[in-house]
Amino acid sequence: GVTGEEEAFYRLSARHYDMIIIMVGVDKENPMHLCSRIRDRYPYMPVFMLLNNKGDIDFVKKQKALGVPFDNYFVWTGESKVFFAMVALLEDKVNLDNDTKKELTRIILLVEDSSEYYSVYLPMLYTLVMEQTKNLIEDVSTDEIYKVLKLRARPKIILAVNYEEASAVLNLYKESLLCVISDISFPKDNILNDMAGIELIRHVKNEVPGLPAVLQSSDPENAKYAHALKSNFINKNSESLFQ
Repeated sequence: GVTGEEEAFYRLSARHYDMIIIMVGVDKENPMHLCSRIRDRYPYMPVFMLLNNKGDIDFVKKQKALGVPFDNYFVWTGESKVFFAMVALLEDKVNLDNDTKKELTRIILLVEDSSEYYSVYLPMLYTLVMEQTKNLIEDVSTDEIYKVLKLRARPKIILAVNYEEASAVLNLYKESLLCVISDISFPKDNILNDMAGIELIRHVKNEVPGLPAVLQSSDPENAKYAHALKSNFINKNSESLFQ
């Protein structure tokens, strides 16, 4: 951890780093400038933004649209697990192509455009996947090396924030998909579409018959669409969401 630009570049010149997380606090402009300067000097370096305030989401979205070259952004939730989710999400994206071909690793596709929601939901999802993988390993073997290797072969979680990203994952990796978890309202053709998730799950059902699918919404009335598609439904505001 560093506190300013000078120290950041001093550290970067001394060794290789796999990822940079820039905190966005009261000062919102300087983190954007720092991100651009880092990518100018280290164009291969993944950079994530971590917002202290959900009120800054619109500002960060606009900066992304204007070309500030960060890879993704999360909202600080008060839980340190958000850091693990950011690292794991990047790791899964980088290793996706290799691991699905060589190791037969499976994929959970999450389609969600709300950074405020996926900042909470992804740490929860990763926790569940890790716990379930550990439980399966404990049942099978006592060999420590085997356990480590199997833990590395856990399902990948891939985040898509619009219809086009989700379709691309479906087209490239449909043989490796374990399930699809989708919001109902998210962008399609650069326009917020209130039925995008329903269209996506219908497309998924046609492409991969029998693939488990979950529709999520903060409006319980949308459960009727999930039932019509023979998919599961989860209320995003449910008190028992983790269960």
